[in-house]
Amino acid sequence: GLVKEMNYKGNVIMVDGLAGSPGSVLLHNGAASVFANCPNIKVVASVPGNWDEADSKSATLEALSTHPETINGVYGQGGEILGAVQAFQQTGRPIPALADGNPDEATLGWVRENINTVKYCAAINPPRSAGNASWRVALRMLLGQGIKIKGIPALPPLTSTKAALLKWIPSSWT
Repeated sequence: GLVKEMNYKGNVIMVDGLAGSPGSVLLHNGAASVFANCPNIKVVASVPGNWDEADSKSATLEALSTHPETINGVYGQGGEILGAVQAFQQTGRPIPALADGNPDEATLGWVRENINTVKYCAAINPPRSAGNASWRVALRMLLGQGIKIKGIPALPPLTSTKAALLKWIPSSWT
């Protein structure tokens, strides 16, 4: 993903979700652990994007104002990447490689329009699957059965080509 797009080196800005929310903390800690295992990658700022385009733009602008060095990557949790992109555009700085958790339609529309010039990767957690799994765990706990872990599947990430994405992302998404 992002680390590969950055050629395993450089500076990253992390745009987090809602401060202190369990989902944001888990996503932040997961990404931070990846970056911590890459000795040539430095997280120069971690800012609250609040899963909101306008908030992420403001937070990224602030981070850019205090970090004049080259930024090679931005990690966002969902609904924040466009705000970060707008901050880079407003400051005239090149748009770095981008990683997005659960991108929204507007972001994917922007990616579609810029697919030949942007370095972008995303992770998507399908809401139906996540919701179904959550309800099964909750039901087991209410029935006094506790959490049952049979195993953690180690599946390779699903990747796509530019051509496939152009077919998948509707041109109406903006």
